[in-house]
Amino acid sequence: MTPPTHLDGAKVTRFVIIDSSISPSGKTIHTIFGEEKDTDFASRLAICSYDDSSGFYLFYCDDNWKVIDDGFGDTLEEILLQAEFEYEGITTKWEVMV
Repeated sequence: MTPPTHLDGAKVTRFVIIDSSISPSGKTIHTIFGEEKDTDFASRLAICSYDDSSGFYLFYCDDNWKVIDDGFGDTLEEILLQAEFEYEGITTKWEVMV
């Protein structure tokens, strides 16, 4: 299931559906509604950008592409490296939105 073209008003440029070939590294903890969570809370990831802003966002999404949390990087390379830090095996899984 591909994501919509925009999430939270940001254009989706790349996405990945987390499957058994991708595993949370355990190197990052997210605080969501006051509760600490490993990165296993997300089943989909999207890299997005806003028209009026530089940089890229890593959106952590549920099965329906609802954004649960996000991260920011100044460059696409930076956000891709962050995703790899958090999820082992993700590098070759990214799909580019067309």
